[in-house]
Order: sequence, then C-alpha cells, then structure tokens
Amino acid sequence: MVLLKDILDAICARLAAVYPDPVYTDDIPQDAQRPGFMVEILNRDAVDHTRWTESVTVTARITAFAAEDSHGSAPQAEVLQLLQGAQSLFGPSLPVGDRFLRIKATGRAGLSDAPITLTITYVDDRDERPNYENMAIIKTKIEMEEQNQ
Repeated sequence: MVLLKDILDAICARLAAVYPDPVYTDDIPQDAQRPGFMVEILNRDAVDHTRWTESVTVTARITAFAAEDSHGSAPQAEVLQLLQGAQSLFGPSLPVGDRFLRIKATGRAGLSDAPITLTITYVDDRDERPNYENMAIIKTKIEMEEQNQ
C-alpha cells in the first residue's frame, strides 16, 4: 500500500537531489530562504477498480519561490527557469518505494513564485479484504454403473 507520507517524501527527495535550495513541507517560516520550495499534498481520491483494488488519484502542489528583489518580485526569467526545471523533474513516473506511480505536472509562473500541480495516479490494494464465510459445503458422491449392450 502506498502511503501519502511516502509520496511526499519522494517528491521532496527528487527536488533535493537537484536543487540545493530548502524544501518546506510544513508552514513556511517567516525568515524562509529564497529560492526554495513548498510541497503539500492537497487531496487523495479513491474509486473502485476491482474487487480487491482501488484506483487512486493524489493531487500535490509544489510552489517554487524565486529570490525576490526589494520590491517583492523576481526576474521573470528566474521564475520561468524554476518552473520549467522543477516541472521537468516530475514525469512520466515517480518512484515511491518499490512502485512507479504515473505523474503529470502542470504549472504557471507568478510574480515571484511558480505553483506546480502534480496529479499522481496508481492502483492500490484496499486496506482490508473481506473474509467471507462459506454459505454451505456441498458433498457429492458419484457412482458409476456399467451397462452391457
């Protein structure tokens, strides 16, 4: 079973492997370093896939923060570079444990940040499998009689 914490850790590890900038997963501190990243899991949606499995869609968001000038904005080229660089890290799959989850990254550039939405899809086992009791046990006995013709 894939845990949301494992997905969050995999996203953060991929960013940290390429960027020396800090990656935040909780509230951003007031004295946060820029450039940097904020990673959050937004939601998890599961629907029936088969009797024992479910099709899961997880939505996560990475917000890439560019270094700001004294006016609170960043050069557009730097924001676009962060957007394209971070977005290119996530596709077409994300390794999580012993699984490779399908992933799609979409993003847009703001004045000093670039939010990137990750849509992660996979099929997973259900938490529990019901243990059904047998309704009845049927025993049969077959006897064969030979006939002469």
